[in-house]
Amino acid sequence: MPTFTPPLIQDRPTFNPDSTEIQKELWLHFENRIRGVNVWIMSDGSVVQDTATPENSNTDLSGVYPWDVNNPAAPYVTSVFIDSGANPQIPSVHTVSHNPYPVANFYGGSSHTITSAQATLLTDYTAFGTGYAGCIT
Repeated sequence: MPTFTPPLIQDRPTFNPDSTEIQKELWLHFENRIRGVNVWIMSDGSVVQDTATPENSNTDLSGVYPWDVNNPAAPYVTSVFIDSGANPQIPSVHTVSHNPYPVANFYGGSSHTITSAQATLLTDYTAFGTGYAGCIT
């Protein structure tokens, strides 16, 4: 079975957002940190990811979020919102239907076993870049 490792990107600064100016000046001389990019295969055969890379620049996550972590391949997401400032606090239920919707997700920084059909799709998806052939072993 093929293995897919999502691409890496070096975009995280070496200091925290709440660091002091002296801390930022010190750590500014170091390279940004590397992180993995999250990748989703959508129901229409397209591929999206959370950050643009040379492999793919399609970052339209409107079909992904809101995200149901318990059922990531669901075409709809139901969430409950409770306004903490309201008195009485009355929950309101919101259901969002995605089209296209995610059918597979691959978290960055990890290797994932994929099917041969997914490997072919990831390799051949060049609508927004070069495809993911270099990420499949």
